Amino acid sequence: MPPNASPQQVAKEASDDALLDRLQRSAFDYFLQTTNPHNGLIADTTRDGAPSGIAVVGIALSAYPVGVERGWVEPADAVQRTLVALQFFMGSDQSGGPDATGYRGYYFHFLDMQSGTRVWLSELSLIDTAFLIAGALTAAMYFTADTPAESELRRLAEALYRRVDWRWAQRDRSAVMHGWKPECGFPHYGWEGYSEAMLLYVPGRAGPRWHFRQSLVGAHDGRGRSSPDNRTCRMPAAPLRCRRARRAGSGRSTGTRREPDRCGEK
Repeated sequence: MPPNASPQQVAKEASDDALLDRLQRSAFDYFLQTTNPHNGLIADTTRDGAPSGIAVVGIALSAYPVGVERGWVEPADAVQRTLVALQFFMGSDQSGGPDATGYRGYYFHFLDMQSGTRVWLSELSLIDTAFLIAGALTAAMYFTADTPAESELRRLAEALYRRVDWRWAQRDRSAVMHGWKPECGFPHYGWEGYSEAMLLYVPGRAGPRWHFRQSLVGAHDGRGRSSPDNRTCRMPAAPLRCRRARRAGSGRSTGTRREPDRCGEK
């Protein structure tokens, strides 16, 4: 703001800042208000009976340090919320069965808020798992005190990261698959071109165990190129490809209940 700003300008900027603060606080409070305190899962939407989305949990784990810095949550409360979530995922059913929580260190896209098991025949989501792992690692980097609780938090975050078998999903030694289902395995398309998958490829390439092979660089080179099979709708691809992807059930949850997808794509 210029030093000779008028009282009206000063008032307007103060009003804008207050509005942004309220919006940010309200967004953060969603994580506090929709959490199951017994397992750390957070509802994917505000609809009654909504399941948990694992990406939402990851975003919450990265938001708790922000809340501490802004004075919106006490540090001990943030640590406890993070610990409960990490402990749940560490001890979750990784058998890959239709009613499990995950497989090979990945997790199903949508989980029952109470039991933490798969719902809606959802896919084992690589990108949503990446959001979850990124949140866990963010928390581990922030909560660095030499206390039993924060030491355990860091141990669990590292263990969850090490458990992911990144290479398993790199089926043809190039692009990483979108997901996997116990009913039918992998789909016929992967994460190619510049997209949110950067959050998947970076930790996957740096993974302490079973990291992605070097050959994936050509599939996700950061310059926005896409192959003929790319169905990432954020890319400048044909509308038909986007419609096919939505019909195959690869889109995120919307305001209505997703129809079960039994892997009927061709």
